[in-house]
Amino acid sequence: MLAKSWFPGACFALALANNAAGQAPPSLQIATDFRFGAVDGPQALTHVGNVLIAKDGSIIIAQPLERLVKILSPAGALHRRFGRHGRGPGEFESISAIGLKGDSIFVSDSELRRVTIFDPAGALAKVLNIASPMLGTPPRIYFATAPEVLFDDGSALVKPELPPAHLVLPDASVPFLRISPEGLILDTLAWAKPAASTYVPVISGASRVFVQPPFPDDDIVVLCPDASGLVLIRRPVPTSTQATTFVVMKKAPDGRVLYETRISYTPIPLTDDIIQGVLGPNAAKWLERGVSTDDVKQALRRASHLPRYLPPVTEALATHDGGLWIRLENVAAEMTRWLGFDAAGHPVGTLTAARALSIRAARGSRLIAVERDTLDVEYIVGLRIGS
Repeated sequence: MLAKSWFPGACFALALANNAAGQAPPSLQIATDFRFGAVDGPQALTHVGNVLIAKDGSIIIAQPLERLVKILSPAGALHRRFGRHGRGPGEFESISAIGLKGDSIFVSDSELRRVTIFDPAGALAKVLNIASPMLGTPPRIYFATAPEVLFDDGSALVKPELPPAHLVLPDASVPFLRISPEGLILDTLAWAKPAASTYVPVISGASRVFVQPPFPDDDIVVLCPDASGLVLIRRPVPTSTQATTFVVMKKAPDGRVLYETRISYTPIPLTDDIIQGVLGPNAAKWLERGVSTDDVKQALRRASHLPRYLPPVTEALATHDGGLWIRLENVAAEMTRWLGFDAAGHPVGTLTAARALSIRAARGSRLIAVERDTLDVEYIVGLRIGS
């Protein structure tokens, strides 16, 4: 295992300097290559699921609501599409994940408990009947799911699902399991709280909405699309503004710790201005349903989902070449800050992107982000990193 620490070097509220070299990672610039999407027509996108970047630069997009996969050219033009709703060959009851296996594309269908493999042109190549077993006993059971990652040795990584009624349990969590081609459990690589378990009901008279807390501080688990394992980000809850650390750890498919990096940062107090700034963009939507921003803040406080200090990391993405990007504190600014790591866990640079962009895939200098407009219409945005 390679263990290292990165200590103060003035860069935002986060200390990013290389302890050995004494230099902070460089600031990187990004440029927009294309924007794909529309309200209707050939470029229309429904909810965007997984996004991949193939070796030839093609962009592969899962459209779970339509049960299909779209492939864009490197320049962002619609190239081809495949899949449809159904139970036959090349059809899906659900799209729980997509991934790359060499040059082939695989689509996981947890409803049918199988993985379908397609060649780069979208033609059906093979079907694998592989899924996790159903686990647990009442009141805690886990549904079987299809793999999210296929490893080179034939094993796979799965994340069994809790039934919706069990997501409200206070200690709800799901395992990340490595299973054999026959569906036998080989190892447990990590545990994490499912995102859906943290939705908070906000009630105002006869009105009700469900809000996902904007400042979660649970562990983050990120699956590596290059099948090199997974990344675990531990965000201990700070108790003061004194410098502390969070941990970035990468595990191989067999459970070995490949590296563990500690990042030192100074906690930022969570102020009312930050809360208002983060919640504000949704205020009009909530008000249409009879709920005010104050109602939301009170519900989050009652549920203990407004911490005293901002979590240092809010989002993370593993790259196709073994690296990692993490989005830093949610400070309600127009722009957000991302820190990049190479495959060995060394910080390589920071970049700033618009808050509306959620980076979903990365390979080399290319980034693919999803942008959502005020009408909740999603767009694919191609970005390129420069020096």
